[in-house]
Amino acid sequence: MFDSRASRGRVHVYRLSKLKDATEEFLHSVFRANTYQAGRLPGADDHDPHDRASSGTAASSTSGGGGAGTGPGVSGVVRAAYRRALAVYEQPLTEHMMITGPAMAPTINRHGIKDPAASERLVIRLLRHPSPRNVLRRAYLPTAPACTCVHLPRPPPTPARTCTCTCPCPPPRRLQVRRVAAVEGQEMVSSSDAEPPFIIPAGHCWVLADNTHLRVEDGEVIDSRSYGHIPYSNVIGRVVYAAASRHDHRPVTNNPEHGSEGALLGAGEDEAVVAAEATQPNTALSEGRPYTEAPLDTGP
Repeated sequence: MFDSRASRGRVHVYRLSKLKDATEEFLHSVFRANTYQAGRLPGADDHDPHDRASSGTAASSTSGGGGAGTGPGVSGVVRAAYRRALAVYEQPLTEHMMITGPAMAPTINRHGIKDPAASERLVIRLLRHPSPRNVLRRAYLPTAPACTCVHLPRPPPTPARTCTCTCPCPPPRRLQVRRVAAVEGQEMVSSSDAEPPFIIPAGHCWVLADNTHLRVEDGEVIDSRSYGHIPYSNVIGRVVYAAASRHDHRPVTNNPEHGSEGALLGAGEDEAVVAAEATQPNTALSEGRPYTEAPLDTGP
């Protein structure tokens, strides 16, 4: 009886999670449409390259009322936003990928420290509109920074390009798994007196590898110490589960608000999503995206 109630609770939380993503997409779509129709400031971009939910639906949103060149009416905007929200609700909340290398050990792929061929399959909780609200809550930053999957920025020739996003990346996607260690508005202080402190700018975060034994200076690992802070739009999602084998699999601890300590109706959000979409790691994670640590000089 207890297990049955717990299972029903997780299913309920899973559906709420899908509804939350769909509602967020609906509001995002309406806000973007209203901003566009109200007029843009000089220098604003026509298209947001980081809009992941439905990049090809912009044209369809202009056909629901309103004359040519004037954009859709209110009903057209709402219908287009509803279609996008429905599409998001019907999509999975997770993606699977594989990781090799020791950069995130011992949290992830701890066997990679001694065995270069070791790998783990990961479940990524997708974040379609990354922000401090869903990437990392400030209240938990000192104790539980989030382990995330991010687009690897191009190695910059100058510091001015450290925040250039490569999305959409040409296949294969150049990805990293890194921990969000600091978010916008926080001061970063170097251990070297030669490097002045600075503030993480709005819309950006600072990501680090977990393995403190690897040296950035020697090219053993790359993270924000190599390419600087990255925009939230580079974040794909939170790593919520890892599986090395049939007998070695476990949840990946992130922000307590998303796990069991931030319980919703008896089950944490990430726990409910994993239970619904990856209940049996030895089989459910059988189709993963190949992923390896990219060297510092990878790609143009």
